[in-house]
Amino acid sequence: LPPRAGNGHVEFVAAAGGLRALCYGVAPADAAETRRIAGRIIPAMITTTAVVSALSCVETFKLLLRAPVRLHRNAFLNLALPFFAFTEPAPAPSFPLPDGRTFTLWDRIVVGGRAGEDGTATSLRDLLDAVGDHAGGEVATLSH
Repeated sequence: LPPRAGNGHVEFVAAAGGLRALCYGVAPADAAETRRIAGRIIPAMITTTAVVSALSCVETFKLLLRAPVRLHRNAFLNLALPFFAFTEPAPAPSFPLPDGRTFTLWDRIVVGGRAGEDGTATSLRDLLDAVGDHAGGEVATLSH
């Protein structure tokens, strides 16, 4: 970080880092050392963020173009080495339903927001019943 008057954030980071260092029995760093460390970390963070953003955009385009799963890739990278590894995504594990069908964590159950006979919105009980009917069992956990 360039030295400037009123750089209170550097002093704050140095003080917070000093408190954390004392908790772990490490020698605290002064503001100048904190500025030097941050000057090396921030460019690395920006570079990593740019690479991850670019890889995410490439995979998003593959989704938009409806590319087959075999063309998608998981990326593992370490810019300090430099190390880049790309693997084909593994299929999601499937779980059996009582009626013999299977589902994965990527599957969806679409429940329309149908109104009740009296014009009220779908209740939580109606949602749980609809999902239970579709899955052939009882809903134990629901998350949104």
